[in-house]
Amino acid sequence: MTRRTVFRAVALVAVALIAAVGLLSLWSPAWWERLVYPLTYRTEISRYSSENDLDPYLVAAVIYVESGFNPGSRSPAGARGLMQLLPDTAREAAEQLGDDDFSVGRLDDPATNIRYGTWYLKYLIKRYKSVSFALAAYNGGGTHMDKWMKGKGDLSERQVIAAIPFRETREFVGRVQSTERTYRRLYPDAFP
Repeated sequence: MTRRTVFRAVALVAVALIAAVGLLSLWSPAWWERLVYPLTYRTEISRYSSENDLDPYLVAAVIYVESGFNPGSRSPAGARGLMQLLPDTAREAAEQLGDDDFSVGRLDDPATNIRYGTWYLKYLIKRYKSVSFALAAYNGGGTHMDKWMKGKGDLSERQVIAAIPFRETREFVGRVQSTERTYRRLYPDAFP
């Protein structure tokens, strides 16, 4: 065997090993999970989470559960954009934020939607003094949340959420909390 043949054989083995390692990394669970749980609009999530003193992983989870990171998402109820804001809710956020040029069409803009959505989520957390209750109100509405909490002061947060008569709202709270943990695990260094 010539020196040249040995060198080629070693080079082929090295290339095969590098390719195998590369393929294994593509098949890793984290890689596949990141396909299922994308994290786009990091800059906007980070900026508006920080401005509203929110955990950016919570915001990412709300966006994922509400719209799957699709800025053109629409609900049958008329909610729009990444954080699925109803026009009246978004209009209130715009007023509170001093945004004079509000239009429903702007809810399709990721930065605007995240800005209004994080303001609203922070408002609900302050109002209900609980992330779980805020998430339930985000999904089911504040009027409903007020009714659901009435007379349940002796119950734990978990018991109040479990007693919500809207299955969609109960599941929304659990899905957001679970998705938040998933984002934190998959993207541990995504946010400063």
